[in-house]
Amino acid sequence: AHCIILSPDERFAFVADLGIDRINSYRRESESATLTPSVQRDIYTHAGAGPRHLVFHSSGKHLYCINELDNSIGVYDYDSISGAMIERQTISTLPEGHSGESHAGDLKISPDARFLYATNRGHDSIAIYRIGTDGLLTSEKITPSLGKSPISLAITSCGNFMICANSADDSLTVFHIDSETGALFNASEPIKVICPSCVLICERG
Repeated sequence: AHCIILSPDERFAFVADLGIDRINSYRRESESATLTPSVQRDIYTHAGAGPRHLVFHSSGKHLYCINELDNSIGVYDYDSISGAMIERQTISTLPEGHSGESHAGDLKISPDARFLYATNRGHDSIAIYRIGTDGLLTSEKITPSLGKSPISLAITSCGNFMICANSADDSLTVFHIDSETGALFNASEPIKVICPSCVLICERG
């Protein structure tokens, strides 16, 4: 098991289990603080996909799963009543024809819910997707992460900046985000950090 997140209404929990190619589904019992297997069946990804991280769209209608081993993103429609998931799309995180070794890392959605970003460790890049009104993804661009093995992303609440943790390069890279196109542009010199693996932003008003 690699990642656990709650549904937007906090009634269900979903666990990305990389080792068995499955997203496990649980009902969350708030009074007892326990998880019980939900009536909805667990979600099986493609064999060898290796589900790693999950994120919900702000509409609460769609779930996105980045698959580490086959370098893809799965898009699922979410039923908030039953907790059921329906697979709608699988899209690659790598450019067409790429044959080198690479493993997908993290994914994040912009605060305006228009763009999704995903990292490639090995190809050392960030894939940019436009999110349609139906939740489906359209590949926009794949841009260099400006470091080795980009493993984690964080986006500021204003949506103007992204921080990328390059674990094998001992650095954090800061990008400016173009709000119209979702494109990334280098915003500063790399920040040296020993083997960063996860980035979170705490913003206080």
